[in-house]
Amino acid sequence: MPKLACIALPQEDESLFSWISRFAALQGMTAKQLLTCFHLSFPSDLDRIYERHFFDTLAKISGKYPHNIRNLGFDRYDSFLFEHDKLTPSLPWLQRISLPYKRRVFQMSLCPLCLAERPYVRLQWRLGFVFCCPQHKVWLVRETSLDDLSPMIHKDRSQEEMPLPASEEVVALQNRWLEVLERGWTEMGNYSVQYSFVWFAVARVFMRWVLGEGCFIEMRRVAEKALGLRHLPLDNFRAVGSSDKFFELSLPKRAHILRCVDWLMGDYPQRFVSLCQDLRIPSRLLGKRCKNAYPFALSDPLLEHLHRPHYTAPQAEIEALKKALAQQADDCRVSLKQIQESGGYKLTTRRELSDSVHKGAGYGEGRYWKLDGVTKEVKVAVRRRACEEGVTVAWWVESTLQQALAPKTEATTYTL
Repeated sequence: MPKLACIALPQEDESLFSWISRFAALQGMTAKQLLTCFHLSFPSDLDRIYERHFFDTLAKISGKYPHNIRNLGFDRYDSFLFEHDKLTPSLPWLQRISLPYKRRVFQMSLCPLCLAERPYVRLQWRLGFVFCCPQHKVWLVRETSLDDLSPMIHKDRSQEEMPLPASEEVVALQNRWLEVLERGWTEMGNYSVQYSFVWFAVARVFMRWVLGEGCFIEMRRVAEKALGLRHLPLDNFRAVGSSDKFFELSLPKRAHILRCVDWLMGDYPQRFVSLCQDLRIPSRLLGKRCKNAYPFALSDPLLEHLHRPHYTAPQAEIEALKKALAQQADDCRVSLKQIQESGGYKLTTRRELSDSVHKGAGYGEGRYWKLDGVTKEVKVAVRRRACEEGVTVAWWVESTLQQALAPKTEATTYTL
């Protein structure tokens, strides 16, 4: 084991990656070089490590207990922020680390004033609902660092502008959420006292809805009006199905979204249910498999109050509606979307009764047609062969098929 010059004592609220970076800086190395010296691989996220041998080795190096070192990472939030880390790339309310060109970029939000007082990164700064400094009440500054945090921690910020102060409402919201995380429990209206990870799981789903389009924009508008906020336009922003898009927003916009989420979860679930009923948002738009996909505290309100049984419209009813809509249309054609919006039917109800309003050729009538049953490996090989010959995939497939379908000429035999 290499002899170390000195040991950096970890702080209570310091992140694991920050401590390893400070520890390595005292030895004149980067975090990656320090771990390599002790035959430890550099993981994708140093704050999300759960291998026992990793902490045993760090304990021998630093003389600290492995349990104290584990608590520097996100292991301290196990059963508080999330029920259990399943080691998937996405962890609730944790900003992921991007890997452009196979280099790790740790996207951090930090407070320059805190770094000037005590130069280390706080683990709470990596949480998705932390956007201002609780101590100095200023907005955090977003920066990036490659593989090592030491240059970012010891950066000279004397020439930089003072961080902007955050509003009292934003600070109060963040403090409430941090208090729920610290206690490990919270009250959820009709559901009485619940574990904090249940509350954060429900809040995460609400956040994805508020960022959605269509009827969810009206949901956000109602929340903004109740909070006295200006409407936040999210043009060309699609976040439904991926909460990671939330971290692409600026910190003020993230705070704006979470203020709406916090308002919607007030007096749970009466306010949310009544709003969905007013906006005519059924449970099928909020989640098709409520019991399997959502916590019980969210699936119960959806199934009990917002679930609408599927209505199978008879053919005569659809034809009558189509006839009425055709009289209003210019070309007497009625699309499936028009039938859905006018009658409120499910997407697949009587699809065959609608007219095709597509401007291009119909399915199977164009110049190229789809090859069903072709494996992925064959498609990749065809694409590679077409690129080698400098032609398009469609041209290569067509020429190959023409050669295969061409009549074979009988070979002429010569007798010597």
